Amino acid sequence: MEKRLKKENIKKFIFAGKSTVTVENLLTTNYFTYKVIRAKGEKENRPWFVNVLTGSDNEKSYTYIGSVFPKDMSFTLTKGSKFSDNAQSVKVAKFIFNMIKTDNYKEVIAFYHDGKCGSCGRKLTTPESIERGLGPVCGDNIISKGRERRKKIAKALNS
Repeated sequence: MEKRLKKENIKKFIFAGKSTVTVENLLTTNYFTYKVIRAKGEKENRPWFVNVLTGSDNEKSYTYIGSVFPKDMSFTLTKGSKFSDNAQSVKVAKFIFNMIKTDNYKEVIAFYHDGKCGSCGRKLTTPESIERGLGPVCGDNIISKGRERRKKIAKALNS
């Protein structure tokens, strides 16, 4: 079963809290694998830490490259970044997070998950869960949290 994410599932998967995503340029076949992990805590303004696979151990060989902050949803290098703006993995990260932010996906870019839930990390087994990269419980929680957030925003705008 293919683990390529559909456009409508990419953002939910990547920002689920504990995702590993491989991003491939289908024209060049170049790719990078990123781990995107939400900072711990209760506040909604906590960032996601972005790490890139830099070694042969695809479970442990990740290096921190930057963060995505909820305020503007853009990828940013930070003091702890181990790479410069010139690194190809940083250029790709900026490009893909901008695509996600603007909801302007390029057909030549493919997103793949690793067969684990992007939120809790459990192995995915049902076709629907594999398709969206989220297990049934986590997927439902993410969808309901999104609805709650939209209701709060609408209520604030109407006040």
